[in-house]
Amino acid sequence: MEAELGAMWLNSKRKDNKLLKLIKDLELIIKEPGPVQLHVPHLKKVYTGENVDQIFSQTASVIKMAVKKARLSKEDISLTEAIQKELGMLEKTADQSIIESLILSHYAMAVHDYSAQLFEPEKDFGWDSVLVDGFDQVIDGLVGGLEGEIPIEVELGTVVRQIEVNKKQKKLIVRTTELKQHFADAVIIALPLGVLKNNSILFDPHLPREWYSALKKMGISYTNKLILEFDRVFWPKDVGVFTMATNNSSEFGYFQTWINVHFFTEKPILMGNVYGDKAKAFEQLTDEDVKLQGINKHIKEENRNLLLSLASHDKCPGSL
Repeated sequence: MEAELGAMWLNSKRKDNKLLKLIKDLELIIKEPGPVQLHVPHLKKVYTGENVDQIFSQTASVIKMAVKKARLSKEDISLTEAIQKELGMLEKTADQSIIESLILSHYAMAVHDYSAQLFEPEKDFGWDSVLVDGFDQVIDGLVGGLEGEIPIEVELGTVVRQIEVNKKQKKLIVRTTELKQHFADAVIIALPLGVLKNNSILFDPHLPREWYSALKKMGISYTNKLILEFDRVFWPKDVGVFTMATNNSSEFGYFQTWINVHFFTEKPILMGNVYGDKAKAFEQLTDEDVKLQGINKHIKEENRNLLLSLASHDKCPGSL
């Protein structure tokens, strides 16, 4: 199966997003995800068009107001607590129940003790574009070198074991598990937080104690994807995203959203997302378990599925 295995969404609302210029310079293809179809099973309703836009706009407004009030109070409370306070002030109507369902099932709510002071709503509500061929195209562009730049040499399958600051040689030494050494004037470290928390890489000298303390306190949540390929497209081709607002807390973060990959690639593929602890547990399932666990209660067609194992991967444990 040919499928997208990594990042694909782009936040164009953040004008300080460095990727925007880079993608433009590389002349990569960006496409809007298309219309959203919102399903609300407990109300037996489906929303489209302007109705969906209005619901998501109100949802974002509630979260922004909750964060704003938390910051003004200067009280370091969790995002969940801040939002629960704001939801308690909403009028109890059918539409408000949809907003409440969307907020409580938002992936940021799956992060335990997420600080309302540090949460940035604008980073979570600006993902409005898709890099059609995936972000590996950005990596390829950087490795090949932009205009006037020297190409970068990349060693795949090389695991770094230690980074040493050698004052005597006035160099940094990067040692790998294959017992190789690389000498450099500077080293840029861009590791997943999970790798740093696991102490998979040794630093000589040790990182400052307060850094280790901060790493220990920083939380990690999880996300995963299930990619299903079918023999034919049996869903609306003109809808880019199918999502669901549920009042059942056991369904929060569990494949509430499906991306119509056909909208971008012309292939009969749907991609579902799962967040939080459910994502960590889900990747332990076998293919047969996946079919038995309710994916096919929504999708009846015969399919081939691809399940990723991100949370348990030792090179990228967890997802921020």
